[in-house]
Amino acid sequence: LKNKDVLTGLGVEDMKGGITAIIKAGEYAVKNKFPVKIVLGCDEEYISQGAHDLVDYGKLSDISFLVSGESGQIPKGAKNFTTCFGRKGRVLFKAVVKGKKSHAAEQHKGESAVLQALKFVECLNALSFPVHKDLGKTDIVIHSFVSETDSFSIPDSAVIEFSLLAAPGTTSALFLSKINKETKKKGIKVEVSAVKRKTPYGESYEIDTSNPFVKELQDKVFKKYNVSPMYTASVADENIFANRLKIPVISLGPIGGGG
Repeated sequence: LKNKDVLTGLGVEDMKGGITAIIKAGEYAVKNKFPVKIVLGCDEEYISQGAHDLVDYGKLSDISFLVSGESGQIPKGAKNFTTCFGRKGRVLFKAVVKGKKSHAAEQHKGESAVLQALKFVECLNALSFPVHKDLGKTDIVIHSFVSETDSFSIPDSAVIEFSLLAAPGTTSALFLSKINKETKKKGIKVEVSAVKRKTPYGESYEIDTSNPFVKELQDKVFKKYNVSPMYTASVADENIFANRLKIPVISLGPIGGGG
């Protein structure tokens, strides 16, 4: 304990601090006879299996508002805690680009998958989506680009994996529609699909600030303590809860920084 405001140690911010806040909120709710349900999940850092299980098993079917103790990205400690009203979504995609193999000395008889894949990347970078007033533009992050050949020839296949970090207003379905249209127009032979995983990906979300409870929370708590909600590109279990439960979900957690 450095001072009364700062704790140090592994995981203090994420998630020991958040869990502590949840427990204290539960104590307060019980003491004042407020209806509250405390739920602790797991696997957020991987495929959000815990969040999906909680929804699938009906454990959250009786709630109308969810507060997460998740930490957030607050630059240089500019705020005392995180108050997040929305997040970008993330879907991992794989693009398989096809060319035509030929001997390198007669490459004019083939079609390099690498060159076609570079054209595909140009298409990715040229796509435009609605710009969100708080979360900005949708981003595409390329993670890998692989192509090879087994002889003195040009490759006939290239595989690119990339993440779509979509702001609200842009979905993975809209992205697929746009990229398929553009690649077809440019004659690029490619198959684009989401990388399969056990659980669905977390699409973007933002809470409805006209919701009566959200408005009351803003008026009676956030405005009183000069709290300004933020929006972040970091994906969390809140993406799962907000999209599957269709209820307001906010993050209200500690801040910090690892070293």
